[in-house]
Amino acid sequence: MKKFMASVLAAAMIMGAGTAISYTGADTAITANAATEGTYEYLKYTAYDTYVEITGFDGTVTEVEIPEKINKLPVTTIGEKAFYNATNIEKITVPESIETIGQYAFYNCSSLTEVNLPNTLKTIDGYAFHDCISLEEIILPDSLTSIGEQAFRNCAEMKKIVFPKGLSDISYGVCYGCLSLEEVVIENGTSSIGLRSFANCISLSKVYIPLSIKSIHGLDSANDSFYTCTSLKDVYYSGSAN
Repeated sequence: MKKFMASVLAAAMIMGAGTAISYTGADTAITANAATEGTYEYLKYTAYDTYVEITGFDGTVTEVEIPEKINKLPVTTIGEKAFYNATNIEKITVPESIETIGQYAFYNCSSLTEVNLPNTLKTIDGYAFHDCISLEEIILPDSLTSIGEQAFRNCAEMKKIVFPKGLSDISYGVCYGCLSLEEVVIENGTSSIGLRSFANCISLSKVYIPLSIKSIHGLDSANDSFYTCTSLKDVYYSGSAN
């Protein structure tokens, strides 16, 4: 036992004063403190050593402002399903600390008309704004490097979207079924447009495709990137698509 406790003390010295350890018996491993769950007004969160993740919403407010910090830690992540089916929310302000919006984060926020995204945002995961049927506009920041599949599917009121230059590709079904979408701008830097990215965007009439695009998926097939875009008339493009 003395030999084991000496090992525990030595480990504590190496790990430093900021990490708590506990000993509850000879068969118990040394572990750091677990993440801490809590609430901030109408938001649920999990606090880790260096950042906070928003994990849920429990409120009736129509306008949500996510804080930049909670308990002095930066809020960097809006977690998976954090605002899932929050049908009462009409406006969301995201702070200049958020780097990731998780899968299904705002899924079926059917009353959401406005969301302000920060210049710190790097990732929007799949289905994040799926079925936000009232969302009229979303401005994607230049800091963005990844958008997951079907992130904006069925955003039926959105009329225009600009994909920033930091994206390597336009993902599968990203704007599938955006019935009011009229204009798509893809900035130079993106190399491919994926399967059914804009399928069933029946109002889409104008697309700007940059020189950097090398591949457009499934032309003239049911998996065409622009399948059933029956209003598409003007395509501004230069490059060599396969």
